[in-house]
Amino acid sequence: MKVVFLHGIGDGDPTREWLATLNAALTTAGHPAIDESQVIAPRYDSFLATDGISAKMPDVTYKPKDDRQSRREFERRQASVNRSLQHEPEAAIFGFHAIPAGLMAGAHGFGVDHLSVMNLNQVRRYVTTEGLRGAILRHILGQLPTSGEILLIAHSLGSVIAIDLVDHLPDKLKVRRFITLGSPANSEALHRGSERLLKKVPYSRIDDWTNVFSVGDIVTMGRGIASMFPGAQDVGISLGPGVHGTDRYLAHPVVVKLVADVLYPSKQVIRVSTEITRRLTDEQFFTLVKCHFAAAVAKHIKDAQRAQQYSDALN
Repeated sequence: MKVVFLHGIGDGDPTREWLATLNAALTTAGHPAIDESQVIAPRYDSFLATDGISAKMPDVTYKPKDDRQSRREFERRQASVNRSLQHEPEAAIFGFHAIPAGLMAGAHGFGVDHLSVMNLNQVRRYVTTEGLRGAILRHILGQLPTSGEILLIAHSLGSVIAIDLVDHLPDKLKVRRFITLGSPANSEALHRGSERLLKKVPYSRIDDWTNVFSVGDIVTMGRGIASMFPGAQDVGISLGPGVHGTDRYLAHPVVVKLVADVLYPSKQVIRVSTEITRRLTDEQFFTLVKCHFAAAVAKHIKDAQRAQQYSDALN
């Protein structure tokens, strides 16, 4: 499996410090480091700094006639990731509503109205210039394999590009996990007058999509992106006030777990036993009864599609 990393604003990280940071975090957690030969990290900083670069947008390759089944399977995989992260004490789903109102108002106004001050003019330029988008997407696609599996990690501006990229990927290329970090894609200011960002999640092409944001990250405005891109699953972490750097995101235990779980899945077999080790509490007992009743209801839903949706939700 190839690890594809799309960088944020700046010089494109020519020395791949992002990889050194991620490998240090992986080895600290007891996992093997990612070999350089496994990595694809396209640089497009020169495209953003040069006027006149333009190319036709690549064709959209994801055009299913009916992807309801793919969507249900995608949602089940998302639920599995959600359950896995529930055991991480540093992971939460929250936004600026958890921050004092005064700080929220100031940060939101700065983030939306002063994007250029934060050097996010590159993001705005990418979003508003179709020829530039086409050139960057074609440049990235030219470095990707045409088949197989990839782990797609994207930070900041790279997340906006990655969201654009996924429905242009080769038909036989599978995204085993999509991780966006510190994404500014939630900002309405970036999307004004533009209708081009990912209309529909390519459910059968992506196994799951987790967006990790820090509540103190001024670029994300402390918010996730699921309200704008329902396919994403937002996970909030705390890196400290104003922190947006790739190194801090990639070193966080939540991100390390997301990467390691797909690159190095556990081979441990869960022991199965029917032995009752303790008496159920009343609350546990009634929960089981409710689950049993819900399962019985599922058997009596006559509409096949509705019954499938109900069962998926129940599972």
